[in-house]
Amino acid sequence: MLSAYSSAILPRPTDWPEHYHLSGYCFLNDADGWQPPADLQAFLGAGAPPVYIGFGSMAGRNPAASQI
Repeated sequence: MLSAYSSAILPRPTDWPEHYHLSGYCFLNDADGWQPPADLQAFLGAGAPPVYIGFGSMAGRNPAASQI
């Protein structure tokens, strides 16, 4: 198991098996000069900032069945 968070925020539990690891945070490199499409800019500029709440990393008991 690989957990992508910092041990400075939450220390590695002492009861974890040896094959459980903390990797620290993962970051994508910024794409130089990227601009969102005009329709996305219009949507974001049309009102209050949107809020997203999701569980995208939770595949469930059968991850293969969750894939589209």
